[in-house]
Amino acid sequence: MLLGTVLSGVSLEATQKGDGEHFFETKIRPLLIERCSSCHGEKVQMAGLDLTTEVGFKKGASGQPVFLAGHPETSSLIRAVRYEDSIKMPPTGKLPESAIAALTRWIEMGAPWPDTAKRSFGDTGDQGAVDPTKTNHWSFQPIRDPQLPTVANTSWIKTDVDAFILAQIEKKGLQPVRPADKLTLLRRVTLDLLGLLPTPEEIKYFLNDNSSRAYADLVERLLNSQHYGERWGRHWLDVARYADSTGVDEDKPYIHAWRYRDYVIEAFNADLPYDRFVSEQVAGDLLPPLPGHDINTKGITATGFLALGPMALAQQDKVQMVYDVVDEQIDTMSKTFLALTISCSRCHDHKFDPILTTDYYSLASIFASTRSYVNPKQDGTSFVVTPLIRKDLGERYLEEQKKIRGGKRAVSTVLRIGIIDYKLRKMAPLIADYMLAARRVYEDGVTIENVTQEAKLEPEELQEWVDYLQPSDIPRAHLDDWHMAGAAERDRVAKRYEQLYISVAQARMKKMNAWIDENLEKLMNGERQTRRIEPLRRSPFHTEVDGVSPYTLEAGPLAISEKKREELLSSKFRKRVRAVQARLKRVEMDALSQPPLACAVTEGDSIRQPVFIRGRHDNHGPIVPKQFPVVLAGHDQKPVRKGSGRLELAKFLISTGNPLTARVMANRIWLGHFGEGLVRTPNNFGRTGEPPTHPDLLDYLARRFMDSGWSIKHMHRLILLSNTYQMSSNVSDVSWSVDPSNRLWSHFSRRRLTLEELRDNYLGLAGNLNLTVGGNIEPNASKYTEFQRNNRRVNPDLNNRRSVYLPLHRNKLPTVLSLFNFGDATTSNGKRNQTNIAPQALYLMNSGFANECADKFADQLLRKGSIEKTEDELIKRAYSMALSRYPDHDENRMAIHYLQSFREKQTSDGNARKAAWRSFCKMLMTSNEFHYVD
Repeated sequence: MLLGTVLSGVSLEATQKGDGEHFFETKIRPLLIERCSSCHGEKVQMAGLDLTTEVGFKKGASGQPVFLAGHPETSSLIRAVRYEDSIKMPPTGKLPESAIAALTRWIEMGAPWPDTAKRSFGDTGDQGAVDPTKTNHWSFQPIRDPQLPTVANTSWIKTDVDAFILAQIEKKGLQPVRPADKLTLLRRVTLDLLGLLPTPEEIKYFLNDNSSRAYADLVERLLNSQHYGERWGRHWLDVARYADSTGVDEDKPYIHAWRYRDYVIEAFNADLPYDRFVSEQVAGDLLPPLPGHDINTKGITATGFLALGPMALAQQDKVQMVYDVVDEQIDTMSKTFLALTISCSRCHDHKFDPILTTDYYSLASIFASTRSYVNPKQDGTSFVVTPLIRKDLGERYLEEQKKIRGGKRAVSTVLRIGIIDYKLRKMAPLIADYMLAARRVYEDGVTIENVTQEAKLEPEELQEWVDYLQPSDIPRAHLDDWHMAGAAERDRVAKRYEQLYISVAQARMKKMNAWIDENLEKLMNGERQTRRIEPLRRSPFHTEVDGVSPYTLEAGPLAISEKKREELLSSKFRKRVRAVQARLKRVEMDALSQPPLACAVTEGDSIRQPVFIRGRHDNHGPIVPKQFPVVLAGHDQKPVRKGSGRLELAKFLISTGNPLTARVMANRIWLGHFGEGLVRTPNNFGRTGEPPTHPDLLDYLARRFMDSGWSIKHMHRLILLSNTYQMSSNVSDVSWSVDPSNRLWSHFSRRRLTLEELRDNYLGLAGNLNLTVGGNIEPNASKYTEFQRNNRRVNPDLNNRRSVYLPLHRNKLPTVLSLFNFGDATTSNGKRNQTNIAPQALYLMNSGFANECADKFADQLLRKGSIEKTEDELIKRAYSMALSRYPDHDENRMAIHYLQSFREKQTSDGNARKAAWRSFCKMLMTSNEFHYVD
């Protein structure tokens, strides 16, 4: 029975061994080598701690383990790297937050440590040759064209897919289950291809279509829907780790990322051949434009695949910063197209697969020769944004924008100098007076009104000093002298703070004046400045814990709001600011208006790439050629001599000699339809991944994929029209005992709705879903700085567009996404985890979003004109809208009884009917049947 069934259960999520090992090899091993092994390695073990082997880790410091796997909150290692204990590691400087987060995540995962018995960090393993025992792995073999197997029940075969599936089923002495009923199949395939529920009208039409082509016509209609690309584009965006911000340190917005998202959706809708799809994402900016077009706008936009990964912008080691992005691009490219974890070879030969360190750095030479940063050697660098207009106009636009940015910085600098001048004249001479007055207020209890009348001070300013100076739970060492001063010393201490502030401000003003005099023309011409403003010692009034810069002299009670700053300037500085503003305005008036822009990559200087021994960029090994992994491309490759090599990489990826690209995508399409791939580790076809359940079928699909012109929609038809796809999910006891995990595909596996399906269809039932395709739903993103961005979380409840369009800010993903297994948008995700846990059920029962949708679902049923409909008719429509079927006799009877009983319990007759229907709709929406696809 349906009524009363609500999501509950326990978590099914488990960290896969392969994922943990890959995380260790790419995030943890390089970190420990670079920052820890010199003091806690093979040669030196300070405090008895060796961090290069698992045994050393378990032994710990002086015999005490430094963590308990799965529990970072109790870890002395984590406290040490966070500088929370008396022992602070590494002593040379605190690790970046991203590194601390990686260590924490690793311990949460159970501290996986691969191949511990054989290797430690001291063994790079790079012998310059592929281990022949590893090359015979199934995924490195050429794609075969297998013959269809012989089966007994030939009448069951609808497409060639069925022959491969049935042969294995019969081999185990089993029989496939009966076909799914018509409405189950309608709901399954509609959610599968569109992510949306079929409407009552579509249900009625399909039930009345008794032709032999009814299902095939349905598939074609769905494949031709503009919403197909939204559903299957979202699959790809998972793999491409798409997001709308950089994450890592500053989490700046990728303002134009939405163009790549829309490119992906459009590519799926247009059935863009997959080989072209791959080529455009790797090297679209290098492909020729279509006839009659000046530039390849789609190709440039497609390189967002490389451009939109996690990206540090404030890292001080600029070489490390660049090669971290290179590593991320190699990792994403290799997982996405090859299902290999090539980035594990950054520090040493791959521990499991025949991938050499030289293979890794050959690919690194390609991506290091590709420009992702505007100027990676410059402080405050930014990522590449490409104008989608004629090249000469695009270059002009970018140059003009440099001048505009320089002009704005000039205005800001002159304004800041003027504000310091104002503070020195008007505020600084009164610092001691305000400090002493504030002490009388917060310590002696004198009112602000009395103090200000006596001392002739401003009440509002005094209140700010009171708030700032009174003792706080937050440590502020710069105020220790003030709080420790006795009554006899207060005047002297306050005057010393005042004099210190004045001296720092005067020195700061002098340096800023010298800098702007030297660089004003360079700023206005968009040229690089000769040097940056040198930092000074800290102002005595700043709050480190609040992240306020110690050099602005604008924190605490001396801060001045941005709105008031210009009006406080002296006539001299006002004139100076307005002169610079006038120059800036002329530049802005003559500049091109903003053209369409895309986050993209472009060609950089061609790099002769050395191997970085043990992953350290300051420890160079031999120079490697620009080429591709030897196990796939062989030893007789012709190295790339010109350009970055991305165009040659794209050609290699889609070449017939590469056995992985077609296999990997064929497996992803199968996974999208069945919830599991023929290879159940879709991002890992290496030796630590799972072998295919049906190797012949995988090769057959890969071969048909290429033969079809790399048509993804052709693959959909081949799979969806098969009996394999159309089977029921009702598994027999015999099949369950023989094949409990359904590796034979002897029945259709039920699956949970994804977060996107859940949210979109809740909005759909409420009548609120906006089905507009494409476009930017966050046009004001450019106004947010990284600090504002980090404190700003998108609320999905305030937007009624499909979930694929929701902005994804990496450091602040909406909580509901994590609750329903979305992932983290930082690494390629080939298959989401599926969980069924209590917090999900609690969200569906209690959240404002779910309750509002249920309320409006009831409104949809009871809207004007429905008052004349019988309860039977309304119940039937509710079932068809939510569950894509009609209620049986018992369900109808129970629903009527429930609605009547609910109304009788209401104290108010006015809303009793609406309240009853709202409750009934909520039960339908929280039922297991709604949340699972049969």
